[in-house]
Amino acid sequence: MKPDPSDPFRERSPRVLRRVFRVLGCALRVRADDARLMALAEAGLVTAERGGRSRVRRRFDLTLRLASDAGPLPRGGPPPVRMSSGDGWLCGIFDPANYVLVNARQRRALVSVSAAMLRFPYHVRYEMIEFATFTLLARGAGLVPLHAACIGVGARGLLLLGDSGAGKSTLCGEALRAGWHFLSEDSVFVTPQGLDAFGIANFLHLRHDSPHLRRSGALARRARASPEIRRRSGVRKLEVDLRKLKLPPAPGGLRLAAIVVLRRARAAGGTPLVALGRAATRRLLTRSQPYATRAPQWRHFLQRAGRLTAFELRRTAPEAALAALRPLLNTRR
Repeated sequence: MKPDPSDPFRERSPRVLRRVFRVLGCALRVRADDARLMALAEAGLVTAERGGRSRVRRRFDLTLRLASDAGPLPRGGPPPVRMSSGDGWLCGIFDPANYVLVNARQRRALVSVSAAMLRFPYHVRYEMIEFATFTLLARGAGLVPLHAACIGVGARGLLLLGDSGAGKSTLCGEALRAGWHFLSEDSVFVTPQGLDAFGIANFLHLRHDSPHLRRSGALARRARASPEIRRRSGVRKLEVDLRKLKLPPAPGGLRLAAIVVLRRARAAGGTPLVALGRAATRRLLTRSQPYATRAPQWRHFLQRAGRLTAFELRRTAPEAALAALRPLLNTRR
């Protein structure tokens, strides 16, 4: 499609779709000039979330635009994103037609996607739309972004930390089977003062050797029928859309009760939990969250989070791990 010489900056859109999403306790107003882009936003952002802890009440704007002209992409997939910033703008750039612009001060973001990029819907949804949304809301609403998982019972949650392969997704799957709340397996956003955790509970990513694939029940059946996605790291996983399981609505947020670090080492008898001191907890959080430590709210968050009880969880059967974690949700700060 050739650009219109009377509108070189594409300031006039012939068609705009609009929808408001509830994400991380915020209202996100999305506008798209192509139905395929809106469908990808719905795939990543529509949740079965109920009210919960909704202390963050702000409005943000996200514009999704189909690029009018672009060259072909490599057959193997889109190029890696390059990050840049300046004058209040954060940029994620794939090529001249595919990029993300975020301005947290103005509470708005723009995602430009070419028709060729739409052949890779997972990358558009995960690396562009969700990236823009989470970056915008975390910075604009003052949330601390953590690479972590979160599960819980009632209004209280456990923050799960651990390296790739430590078992976070397996434990999250076990929590789902046991009727626990599942908040997120990958990205958790926390209010620095109240330690209320938010996330998107839409997907669970399981390896092909996950024990959940060998079990019976709705989660196992859905997992075996789920599409495979390929991470940038090369890891291939099954992407389980939890909304198709008709689970009870996920909470809008969970108040953190404890921090749990998953370790690959096997538990050697007795309880798989090993207590951590406050100093060790603070060091662990700082070491495991290099991106979050640059956030203005990090120091205050670290002070509050460092007072939580914290444990190492050695590898054991998923049901035994969940039984060991359940009493932690009864603690009070």
